[in-house]
Amino acid sequence: MRMGLFVRLAVTTLVSALTAGCQSGGYAFNAEFTRSEELTGSVAGITMLDIRTDIGQIHLYAADVEEVGVKAEIKVKAATEERAEELAERVRIVLKPSGETLAIKAVKPTGFGHEQLWVNFTITAPAGLALKCSTNIGDIRAEYAPDTPVAIHLDACTNVGNIELAGPKDISAKLAVETNVGSINTDRPLTVMGNLKRSISTSLGGAEGRISLRTNVGSIRIR
Repeated sequence: MRMGLFVRLAVTTLVSALTAGCQSGGYAFNAEFTRSEELTGSVAGITMLDIRTDIGQIHLYAADVEEVGVKAEIKVKAATEERAEELAERVRIVLKPSGETLAIKAVKPTGFGHEQLWVNFTITAPAGLALKCSTNIGDIRAEYAPDTPVAIHLDACTNVGNIELAGPKDISAKLAVETNVGSINTDRPLTVMGNLKRSISTSLGGAEGRISLRTNVGSIRIR
């Protein structure tokens, strides 16, 4: 049963522009190989998920489950299909607990070089866990169902990309939003401190949770 949180980090067209010209030894990275991997992890004593990807997508579902389920799609582009397959098979998906945090990330093998790596995550996790997600290049979209608990704990950060948050009807959280190059737009009535075009600092409802949305180059929308 899906209970509400859907987070997607979509690779933007800028990624294609940045990576299309990558070459190794004079050969363009025209060959690719994709494989899938599934893991589960215990959330005993865990209060937060820390999900990181350089380029890729993250789908996160809050559900009535007792452990974290992770499905990873790993894609590598290289000069040859054999090289792409070799590297993709050696990429490791790691679920590493540290205190009350469970980190989820992909680890590149030694000798990866300049070949291109995409990792798409589909994660099912118990409702109520705080979420921290970050990416280098990609958009972040977080969507909450109307019956999601109002005390949201979300920390989303991207270097190049847009962030969109669609929250439940009532949110109870301290809100901090910032963009260096871009704009901030919202459909919600807010009393803010700061420049609405660049940053927002305010409280929603009883301010029980915390929402932090940051992008270096990109726009942020809250609805």
